[in-house]
Amino acid sequence: MRQKERSSLVLHTSAHVDEFPRQALPEREQWPDLEFTLPALPHPPQLNAAAALIDDSSARFGPDRPCLLTPTASA
Repeated sequence: MRQKERSSLVLHTSAHVDEFPRQALPEREQWPDLEFTLPALPHPPQLNAAAALIDDSSARFGPDRPCLLTPTASA
């Protein structure tokens, strides 16, 4: 049986300062094969979650709509 080729997943530079998650990763041979082949699910090597969730929504729906709701306020 032919061995399946490993994906070419690369860890990119992170803006996160805590190195523990990277240091706690198992050996590369134990990583799962991740296939991002659906055109509807593209993502860049680095993703700013705040920009994707807040800024993009504000641009899409308008700046006058609340984007964050709490029991006492909205922003």
